[in-house]
Amino acid sequence: MSFDVSKSRDSRSLIAPTEGCGFVLGLLIAAFTLVDLVFRPSFIPIHIDSDDVLRGTPPIVSILHLAVNAAFALPVIYGALKYGFDLKRVSKFAMVCAALVAVVLISIVGVFDLELLAVVVILVANLVLAALFAATNYTRDSGLSGVFKGMAIGGTLVLVGVLAVGEYTWGRLSSNAGPNWWGALAFISLLSALALRGWVVKTAVAAICLAVLVLTSSRGSMIAVGAGGVLAAVLLARGMRGKSGLLMIAATLLLLIPFVIAGPWLAESLFHLSDPARGLNSGGTGRSYGWRDAWRLFESRPIFGIGFRRHELFMTRTSTAHQAYLAVLAELGLVGFAVYITLVFGATIQALRRALASIAPVWIAASAFMAGFLAIGFVESSSLMMGVPTCLLMVIVVACAWATRRRGPRQDFSLASRSMRPISNDRRHS
Repeated sequence: MSFDVSKSRDSRSLIAPTEGCGFVLGLLIAAFTLVDLVFRPSFIPIHIDSDDVLRGTPPIVSILHLAVNAAFALPVIYGALKYGFDLKRVSKFAMVCAALVAVVLISIVGVFDLELLAVVVILVANLVLAALFAATNYTRDSGLSGVFKGMAIGGTLVLVGVLAVGEYTWGRLSSNAGPNWWGALAFISLLSALALRGWVVKTAVAAICLAVLVLTSSRGSMIAVGAGGVLAAVLLARGMRGKSGLLMIAATLLLLIPFVIAGPWLAESLFHLSDPARGLNSGGTGRSYGWRDAWRLFESRPIFGIGFRRHELFMTRTSTAHQAYLAVLAELGLVGFAVYITLVFGATIQALRRALASIAPVWIAASAFMAGFLAIGFVESSSLMMGVPTCLLMVIVVACAWATRRRGPRQDFSLASRSMRPISNDRRHS
């Protein structure tokens, strides 16, 4: 199925409005986190040496999260109707997602309940919206570029609010939602800023995001930023020719020197490696217990797992597995794990190929984000949790990376067109 915007418009005139649809979508992902800043109560951390636990999520937070998630449909559907879409472009993504949903449904046979049904419906809805967004005829990938720009600007504004609230727990910036929550927002906002124009704006975003990363001491997000940042630097250096490329490489190496010199200080100040509660002897701040539990759950049902989003019910010492890959193995088994790896690693390869071919900022940002997403998966359960902004952005980036290039319209069906008649051969090739 293929529908396209009227050819009477100049393609360049579509860049700004189509980018606007993506920008709104990026702002909505940032608004998802704003709900937590405004409506959650003060944070009480889970700590391996403490009896304190995290307070339950107020109903208003869940309701607003659901409302913001539902609002994703507005810019997506508007853009598709306004500028046309071609579903054939997302056929590969659709097939992988269909396999994923099939495994999810098989995994929950016999354990079905209303809450689980809602989670599955939200997952499917987000996959469908991401596919439609990627199938829309956005000029020069401006739709995805808009998403990154909206995420960078909106996420940074939320982080300014986080700094203003300034609530600390166990010496880490938490501001109602928790250190790792804001660390993850800083990670995706910082790497999304690679798609922004102008070094002044980029520098401002980077300064705020880096400040939040340091104050939250979110080590997983720091690792994600490091992985994505190194990849982005390599791609940028490759895109520069002659002296510019050499200067880029030299500048990168010079920036690494202070980190090497200050290595011991950084290990303590940022990573707290000797801290009894968070250091090397803490088992990943207690994460080793979650990893062990998740592996045992996988061993109990290795083919299709114990059920989508159910591993948290069987954790003994931690709230989650704190590891995306073990969580997928436990919940969806080997079959689901193979599909998930195909989905995210395949998208990473596609994004990297486009970045290498074009050196476009949008695909450098996409490649850097996916590298960071894969890295943070080793210490956080960021896989298919649609209640996490990292995963919401991941689904959109993955869909756009899997989408094939636009091959030409078959029919004119959009709000901008004056008729719904098929485009003639003459017009099609003009």
